[in-house]
Amino acid sequence: MTKAQPIERPGEPRDIAEMALFLASDRSTFITGREFVVDGGFSAGRPWRDQPDWMRVSRPFKVYRPR
Repeated sequence: MTKAQPIERPGEPRDIAEMALFLASDRSTFITGREFVVDGGFSAGRPWRDQPDWMRVSRPFKVYRPR
């Protein structure tokens, strides 16, 4: 999974704690109503050409249709 995100290391609890401490500090007094994603850039992603092969494979999904 680490190859799929720009920061190539697994996330650690400390990463979340650092964001929480920043938001609780005086340095964030002008921030209001925002969502912060702490995921090493995974949600932003890499360019498609730089993605690992397993992520570039097309996998059709199955739709469940109850009778």
